[in-house]
Amino acid sequence: SGSLFMALLFNFILRRVMHEERNLLDKILVFTFKAIFFPVTICKGNPWVLAIMVAAAVFLGTLELHPVLTIGSAIFAAFYGLVLILILWCSFVGWLESLGDRS
Repeated sequence: SGSLFMALLFNFILRRVMHEERNLLDKILVFTFKAIFFPVTICKGNPWVLAIMVAAAVFLGTLELHPVLTIGSAIFAAFYGLVLILILWCSFVGWLESLGDRS
């Protein structure tokens, strides 16, 4: 699946560079990326917004609701929790670098 994903991404980038018209597969790929990274665009670099969304997903996962909601919120919390950790790590490293610039 990873190879297929990379091939689709390479095909999409190549078609965009050559200024070809988008086909249905390109439109589906763009929509999928927009849907996956929509919460990241909402937070606009503010990790607190993403943390609140992950906390809400974890809370929904603890409730005994329909399995679709429980599993969906668990997947959301796992994926965007990792994204949140990455954002926080980058912020921490940036803060450490700013301390080194002052001396």
